[in-house]
Amino acid sequence: ILTEALDKNLDNKKQKPMLKSIKENVSIAQETMSDIIWSISPKNDNWQDLVKRMQDFASDTLASQSIKFSLNTANFNFDTPLKMEKRQHLWRIYKEIITNIARHSHCKTATIDLFNEDNKITLAIEDDGQGYDNSVLHNGNGLTNINSRSQQLNATVTNSSSPNGGCRWLISFSN
Repeated sequence: ILTEALDKNLDNKKQKPMLKSIKENVSIAQETMSDIIWSISPKNDNWQDLVKRMQDFASDTLASQSIKFSLNTANFNFDTPLKMEKRQHLWRIYKEIITNIARHSHCKTATIDLFNEDNKITLAIEDDGQGYDNSVLHNGNGLTNINSRSQQLNATVTNSSSPNGGCRWLISFSN
C-alpha cells in the first residue's frame, strides 16, 4: 500500500523503475512467506486445500500469459491421506511446471489432471505449446529441482516433448 501511494506521488521518472522493482520484490517476498507458512501448517495436510491452492496458482500464473487451463479431479479420491512432506514436494514440483509453462511454452491451453489409479497418485500436466527437443540437455535449476523433489517423493517422473508438439509431465507416486 505504501509503495502504491509513493508511486502515485512520485514525480521523478528516474526513480519509478526502482520503485517498480521494490514493489515486485516485496510481492515475491510475500508470496514466498505465504508458501512457507502454508507448507508447514498441518491443517493443510488434505487434498482439498492443496487442489484449491493449485487452482489458484494456475489461475494467477497462467492467466497473466492469457493461457486457458483446466484442472480435473473427477477421478481422484479426496479421502486419500496426505502427509505434509508429500504435499510440500508435490506443491513445489507443480509450481515449477506451471511457472515453466507460463514462461517458456507459448501455449494457448494447459490441462492438469490429478487422479488415483492402482494405489498410485498421478499428476499429469500437458500444454499445447512450442515444446522442445528432449534430446537436448536442459541444465536449468527448474528441472534439477523437479528431479530432486521427485526423488524425495519417491515418484516416477516422465516428461515428453517435441518441437511444436507441446509438453507433457507425469508424476506418479504411492501414498
